[in-house]
Amino acid sequence: MKRIFAILAAATAALSIVSCNKEQPAAKPAADIKVNVKVAAPDGDADTKAVKTAWEDGDRIYVYFNGDITFNAPQLTLTYNGADWEASFGSTFDESKLGASGSFAVFYDKFVDITEFDSNSSLSALYKSRMIYRNGLELYENYLSYTFSDNVISLDINNWTYLTSVQVVVEGIDSDKAGNYALMSNYLYHQTPALKSGQISYGTGSVDQFMLGYPNADGAAFYFGQPFGSVTDKYKFTLLDITTGETYEWMTEDKKSLRTNRNKLTAIKIDASKFLGELPEGYKNLSAEGTANSYIAKPSSKVYFDASVKGNSAEALAGVAGVNLVWQSEKSLVTSLEYIPGRKIITAELGSASGNALIAAYNAEGEVVWSWHLWVTDYEPEKSLFTTEANAAGTVWKFMDRNLGALSKTPEGFDSHGLLYQWGRKDPFAAAVSYTNQNPDTYEYIDGKDGEPVYYDIDNNEVKSFRLKAAKNGSVELAVKNPDVFYLNLKIDTGELDEYELPIYDQGDWGKPTNDDAWGGVSMAKTINDPCPVGYKVPVNDASGNTPYAWLKFASMTWDTVNYGATQDGQWFPATGTRVYEGGGLDFPDPALGGNPYSGLWIGTKGSASEHSHYGQYMFIINGKRTFKVNKDSRSQGLSLRCVAE
Repeated sequence: MKRIFAILAAATAALSIVSCNKEQPAAKPAADIKVNVKVAAPDGDADTKAVKTAWEDGDRIYVYFNGDITFNAPQLTLTYNGADWEASFGSTFDESKLGASGSFAVFYDKFVDITEFDSNSSLSALYKSRMIYRNGLELYENYLSYTFSDNVISLDINNWTYLTSVQVVVEGIDSDKAGNYALMSNYLYHQTPALKSGQISYGTGSVDQFMLGYPNADGAAFYFGQPFGSVTDKYKFTLLDITTGETYEWMTEDKKSLRTNRNKLTAIKIDASKFLGELPEGYKNLSAEGTANSYIAKPSSKVYFDASVKGNSAEALAGVAGVNLVWQSEKSLVTSLEYIPGRKIITAELGSASGNALIAAYNAEGEVVWSWHLWVTDYEPEKSLFTTEANAAGTVWKFMDRNLGALSKTPEGFDSHGLLYQWGRKDPFAAAVSYTNQNPDTYEYIDGKDGEPVYYDIDNNEVKSFRLKAAKNGSVELAVKNPDVFYLNLKIDTGELDEYELPIYDQGDWGKPTNDDAWGGVSMAKTINDPCPVGYKVPVNDASGNTPYAWLKFASMTWDTVNYGATQDGQWFPATGTRVYEGGGLDFPDPALGGNPYSGLWIGTKGSASEHSHYGQYMFIINGKRTFKVNKDSRSQGLSLRCVAE
């Protein structure tokens, strides 16, 4: 969502991408020429808590001597290094054209690198014809004087003049998302179009009638030229979400007059709630520290979270029409849900119970477009993280002290078991709440021992069990649309034969396309599919290939013969069983029938396999010498998961 449209991003934060691979002409040597420069802060750019100086490291000012303004070839570039301005001469600089004194122009744009423009590009043409000017934003002056004596150029940049005269700040928009919005008004015009008409269309008109937003300490800032015509009516402002095309309008209560001064911005402030609605009062923002596919919330609380992006990514979530509860593990765990379109947030009120729930956003056709796990518990992970010793590569992991979705860390009962996951998927499935008995050939339950818990909808009606909803032929797209469907092991005939002339099947995964980095095992980064809460991720092998579970040793663990699980270093690892990839049912063997309860903790690193067999690594937990051994299993298997701090 933050930068998904290349052309639009080019008009805001990265115009230079159209030619960043172009080689620039070599600059004429100017080693003997020194530059003395004084740069005044622009009027109105006072220090804030977030910004302690009007200039930031990396800011550039482009200098053009004696009226020679070409915009894509500055004669001199001044770059701020955090303390001083560093000067570098461009290819168009010509010492012979400098007199003892003369005039110069400067141009500043926070987001534009003029030196990297492609002179043949349409964007460069727009820029050089003064159609963009950072979409009309501040700071251009061509009435400054320089002196040149003894090979020293002296510049005093002290009289900034604004390209625009009106600044509208929409307060309450996340400044990091300012570029996702554009603004227009019936009585304010922009100096020039933001983009050429027709370059981008959202079904609500082309973007050329809007001004794009820029980060501001109070929200998103929009800059306009002077108003035109006589003001005979109220001002109407229209805010456009450029990621979805949705528009939000607000009209002033009274007629307004607006007089402007070219040397000073006239500031207008509008609360974002005028467009987007009020933020819910008394609700905790679960996304305050970032977005994720899973959030921890306390019982009896009121919460909301960001539904504008997918998971912890920057990819926009568009087309949301509403929200529903897919399932909850306890009655009245979630008592109400609401989607606030303008704010792109989902609110929830929670009952007094602890448990787990799955919340889904859906589109106008009723299809799920994304879903989130709500882990309702008093657990605060940061207070009880277990830190491993550094391995030979110096890697340290900080583990949660319980499985994802667990309501306790104590061995007694099933509250410590948590939820089960298919490798690479973000959405959880229920684990067993009692021992099971399966027919090993048909995967049907025997004697009613299914171990399946009862889950509920928002009205506390029972929902169909995961076993009965399991399906074949999964895909990444289907997994998003059906977050409560356990997709069975794929077995696709490749059309190839092995050395025995037997069919070769593509198998092991739950869906296509197969992605070895679905949980960050390749990139080492938290992915869009990661099921862990904000600040945590699926554990993966380090860059040297070391497993995050190397600290667990069979010789150091104690097996609990009553509650079935292993303890080491004060950490409890319950045997939770699995959800079987062939049938979707639970396998949690009953010790009374000779069974040996077991489980596995997924690792986000792929398991070694042939080209057509897809596995994920896991830490094995079972009563025997295989306890705490890293193994591999089909990605379609449902296993437990324990998150680590990012």
